[in-house]
Amino acid sequence: VILAGHATSNDPPTPFGNITGAGVTLTFGYHGSGSSVQFGPIMESVAPLYNLYSPAGVGSLSLTPSPQTCSTATLKGTYIFELGGSVQSGNGFAPYAESGRFVADGAGNITVLDSGNQAGQVFSGRTFPIAYTVDANCGGTFTFGGSAMDIQVSRDGSSINMVFTKPGYVIASGTGKLQ
Repeated sequence: VILAGHATSNDPPTPFGNITGAGVTLTFGYHGSGSSVQFGPIMESVAPLYNLYSPAGVGSLSLTPSPQTCSTATLKGTYIFELGGSVQSGNGFAPYAESGRFVADGAGNITVLDSGNQAGQVFSGRTFPIAYTVDANCGGTFTFGGSAMDIQVSRDGSSINMVFTKPGYVIASGTGKLQ
């Protein structure tokens, strides 16, 4: 199997010419699978300037993946969301539903626009701020007013799971997706 990749060079001028902005192609072969994968040498070419090849190649590959971590910056952009569940009302429970959109700035601040129904009380077009955190394991919190939610963000920031943790009389959870 032979794999090839293409990138744009930012290298300084070389004896072969200035390749800044040129297309660079890296090609290598491999065989096997899992822990028995064996890689061939890497060949670099910059058309039309030069082609480099040596038995040792021009680089190396690692079978050890670099774990992707999350941070507050992972949650950035406009998301649509929905929440559903119930709220304690007297000695019983009443339905809770909410949907809307929020904009996360990647620095711990969100602006929400939502509508919904809490125990028969309709709300529409509410706007309010949320402060948020996201840790390296992609978990975090939303805090707003006297409320809080635990969140889990996908590593690429494209989706989010949410569950109310405060106040205790709201039993609701939901999801959000990056638009």
